[in-house]
Amino acid sequence: MIAAGFGFRTSATFESFKSAFEKTISSDELFKLAVIAVPQDKVNHKSLIFFAKEIGCEIWGVKPLDIERMQTKTYSSISKCFRNTGSVSEACALVAAGSEAELFVSREISIDRRATCSLAKGK
Repeated sequence: MIAAGFGFRTSATFESFKSAFEKTISSDELFKLAVIAVPQDKVNHKSLIFFAKEIGCEIWGVKPLDIERMQTKTYSSISKCFRNTGSVSEACALVAAGSEAELFVSREISIDRRATCSLAKGK
């Protein structure tokens, strides 16, 4: 299973999500994204919902304790302050990808700096 994790500000727009997501994909990578994972309290963000529908994915909410227990490759002081993790997008992707998940794309930041996206693959 491949999961895209997102971390984002409340002010994130459809373009924020699209920009961060597009930075994670290269033209030579062909894969089927199974799910978008975000912190549980942000699953109803309107721009996120619109983006998820646009790319044909469902949204999974990740519990705060699950986010905190993930080891991330990158570090953001803002993520550490608000979510007690190095990277919200990496942690969410790892949780959603499930058993023996590994990041294959670390945190990418949208052009407007309102969203981050990471990709993880699990068994």
